[in-house]
Amino acid sequence: FHGTLSHGETLRMIAGADVFALPSHSEGFPNVVAEAMACGVAVLGTSVGAIPDMLDAEGEAPCGLCVEPHDPEALAAALDRLMEDAELRKLMGQRGQRRAKEEYAAPVVTRRLTAFWRETAELAGRGYGRS
Repeated sequence: FHGTLSHGETLRMIAGADVFALPSHSEGFPNVVAEAMACGVAVLGTSVGAIPDMLDAEGEAPCGLCVEPHDPEALAAALDRLMEDAELRKLMGQRGQRRAKEEYAAPVVTRRLTAFWRETAELAGRGYGRS
């Protein structure tokens, strides 16, 4: 445990890691996974919330591994796999960094949210930006 860290210190710690693991029982959209991806670190997570989609775990170019929650043996096996295979870690880290830039960077998210709110306002018959 490193105590209380600033956001920058936390990102430096994540960027210096070989693997980032988030073995959660419950999640929504964990920003820390997107941050680890942006740092180019392979991610190991559990199949809860948005984690499988964030990692494209079942896709053709996964940027991390997912295991079922409450399965410490599967978690340990996946961690062993990542720690023993430097090429896999590197590949998943590169994929994750690219995916974070394309899907989770602030300008991308801002455009999506603006479009969402505009569409929502228009569907409500009020128009976007009107009081």
